[in-house]
Amino acid sequence: MVNISSNPQLLQNGRQQHAKASFRRPFFLPWLMLAFLFMGQAAAPLTSLPQTPYSLLRLQPDGQSLALIPDPAVQGMINQVQSSTLYNYVAGLSGEQSVTIGGAPFTLYTRSTTAATYIEKATQYAYEHFQSLGLAVSYHTWQYSSGQRRNVAAEQPGSDPNCLYLLTAHLDDTSPTPNSQAPGADDNASGATGVLVAADILSRYQFTCTLRYVLFTGEEQGLLGSEAYAQNAATRGDPILGVLNLDMIAYNTPGSPATIKMNIRSGPNGDQDRVLTNMVSDVIQAYQLNLTALVYASSDSRSDQYSFWMKGFPAVEVIEDWDDHTPDYHTTNDRVGTLNMPYFTAYVKAMVGAMAHLGKVAPSIPMPFHSYLPLVKR
Repeated sequence: MVNISSNPQLLQNGRQQHAKASFRRPFFLPWLMLAFLFMGQAAAPLTSLPQTPYSLLRLQPDGQSLALIPDPAVQGMINQVQSSTLYNYVAGLSGEQSVTIGGAPFTLYTRSTTAATYIEKATQYAYEHFQSLGLAVSYHTWQYSSGQRRNVAAEQPGSDPNCLYLLTAHLDDTSPTPNSQAPGADDNASGATGVLVAADILSRYQFTCTLRYVLFTGEEQGLLGSEAYAQNAATRGDPILGVLNLDMIAYNTPGSPATIKMNIRSGPNGDQDRVLTNMVSDVIQAYQLNLTALVYASSDSRSDQYSFWMKGFPAVEVIEDWDDHTPDYHTTNDRVGTLNMPYFTAYVKAMVGAMAHLGKVAPSIPMPFHSYLPLVKR
């Protein structure tokens, strides 16, 4: 569930600060609701699930907060996220079991960018996975000290060419023995799996906005792959309205609060990022997912959303609570058996729901109709 407070208050968390989600009813609500009533309906799904218009908003009992009404079609998408699928995908990416690449079995003992053969196989695996879904897939190459490396991007066209959302993660990993053994289950087979599973589900539907699924390499060497990709996106003039970047989303100590952390930019630019965090928070609340979302104005430069911030694109880093992150970070013990599968499953459900709602919303209408209050500072 989402922490909601009528007065945002700053909370201390080691080197960073975060604010609880706080919503107020804007004075122009009647006009917005009227505009919303005249919005076009979501495009029909490609499956037999019924066509459903984008949900109207409802006032919460406190008369202050606004939240999404659950959409039966989106609920159906969320319900398709299964723990067994997530486990098997991570097991394959982290070398616990072999995967099929180019029609033959292969074990990904590492996905380090420094291990040329393994990272090439990992990107091929992702490419073939997206291709099997009927998506338009491409490699995006970038220059590395020992030669070229590549990102993988798959696109699901929407009806509006000026509306684009990205779901991203880094596919590479590291450990003390990066060239021979680096399972990287939480960091970051979990995020890559979230992107793959979201593509599995969302690719069966049509949306107003284009959805793009991107897996980066070179993250562990300093965001190299995403830096090159974001530069190309800016040069092309890609109409990116938001990026949800998944990085380490599967570890949570059993019995501890199921907290997810969303990092945005500090300062005025953070308001653009909070359109995305508000949507994630609303989805968690509307679909009663067992998660608590916290927003940090940290401008964190350690994951791939930073590359998009540097080009002026709205983006959010979505990560497990760093106060309770995996103790096996960047070690050979970062294996699938250490993950908290109920937490991981709820996390991916939230991302699927958020992307579904973002993809359906007409881009000319502010969403999700919150007044975006500045973070309180001391």
